[in-house]
Amino acid sequence: MTILDEIARSRQQDVPLIREILNNGLLAAQTQNRQKLSSMLDYELGISVISELKPGSPSKGQLIKIDSTMTTDLKRITTPTVKNIREKVIAMIDGGARAISVLTEPIRFSASFGNLLKVCELIGENVPILLKDFIISEEQIRLGKLCGASNALLIASICDPLRLAKIMKKHDLEPLVEIHDESDLDRIKVLKDSDIKIVIGINNRNLKDLSTSFIPTYKLISEVHKIFGNTQPVITESGISDRGDIIELSRLDVNGALVGTIIMKSNIKNKVKELVGNSQPFIKICGVTDSDILTIFPRNIVTAFGVIVDVPTSPRNITTSEAKDLFEKSPKYLQRTIVTKGKTIDEVLKLNEMIKPDLIQVHLKNYAFVEQLPKKLYKKLLVPIKMNTLGVEKTIKTINSLPPSVFGIVLDSSEGSGQLIDLNHAKQIVKSCKKYKIILAGGISERNVNYIYNEVQPFGIDVSSSLEENKGKKSPALVQNYIHKIKKIKKSYF
Repeated sequence: MTILDEIARSRQQDVPLIREILNNGLLAAQTQNRQKLSSMLDYELGISVISELKPGSPSKGQLIKIDSTMTTDLKRITTPTVKNIREKVIAMIDGGARAISVLTEPIRFSASFGNLLKVCELIGENVPILLKDFIISEEQIRLGKLCGASNALLIASICDPLRLAKIMKKHDLEPLVEIHDESDLDRIKVLKDSDIKIVIGINNRNLKDLSTSFIPTYKLISEVHKIFGNTQPVITESGISDRGDIIELSRLDVNGALVGTIIMKSNIKNKVKELVGNSQPFIKICGVTDSDILTIFPRNIVTAFGVIVDVPTSPRNITTSEAKDLFEKSPKYLQRTIVTKGKTIDEVLKLNEMIKPDLIQVHLKNYAFVEQLPKKLYKKLLVPIKMNTLGVEKTIKTINSLPPSVFGIVLDSSEGSGQLIDLNHAKQIVKSCKKYKIILAGGISERNVNYIYNEVQPFGIDVSSSLEENKGKKSPALVQNYIHKIKKIKKSYF
């Protein structure tokens, strides 16, 4: 018997109590009219982060302080257990979470339906809220809907998936159907030909020893897409600790990640921002030509690296095959960027398909080019803008005319010359383009990076030639010195 079976058996004992709550109106709900949302996922912005309100867990014990004044079984089910729920949930939303998952199992997770009701009262209609329980009965689904949930967890191994999915649909809840292995996947095949819209979750936790690894997601996602089609929404669950994990998993065509433990154990807002990719500073080292230098790019300090592809005039130019090889050898936690110029839309799409980068930096002659690209590429697009060429006012106007969903703007002084960017102008642009992630480039080195960052407060910093003693070859010593300075920025920022 797995821990899931044990919890499912204990939840069965609570069904009569939940039925009593429903029949007697013991839970005063003010959230029944929350708008039904289409999904927990935001496809245009890349991998969504679903942040979980998780007071405790069987594997990690108590994660946050809880209110332990409950006395009766009914209060155990209906009373909020989490102190300062408002503060925690608002921090999740402000950090950039797409949806909120709320645990309601009281024994092993110190949770309650009271937590769910409170969260639904606090959060507006534009945020999906997941009822996270070990659901074996319609009563749990009805109570979750009464509290205001828009989505509900369906664990394939402890129930009849089709029966419960139909009940969830009847109550206007979108099912998150969770699988752990091939046998679970086989159990949910019956949903393929139903008219029920679902999200599939792949749980990375070993149910025997409660350890986690990403092997289940790596192993099952292609099988899920074979059965349910390439457009089937899939999220990954458990074991995610930082942005590097999100970057790694995003390459598997997952649409979202459900994260609980590490958020509860951290500064909630900052942790969610980091997971979403909105924490500062974003640090990119461009013009990498060999994989050896990547081994000294530390996790959670250097965010991304860039390779210059098919630009013969650059001393850092490499071929598409060299870029693919370098990407394969790079640490999984680094965002892999291709930098190119003078390309048609078809050529950009071909490079994207061949090399499969996380980010694409395309030097443009005409910024209307951006809107001619497929929208699915916006989330990985870095748009370079030569501020010295356009001037401040035109730069601001150009940036604000771009789709807000592009990944970021590389504000350069003059494209690879090493000329220092005008800091006063850069500061003005950052303040005037707050919807965009502005990344500074041009003349930045270990000697001035701290001053420049603190003075301008951009989203990120991009360097290349200042880390080279010989053109086209990064110097380990210069890179190490630069990283040392970046660590000081990271420390002071948080």
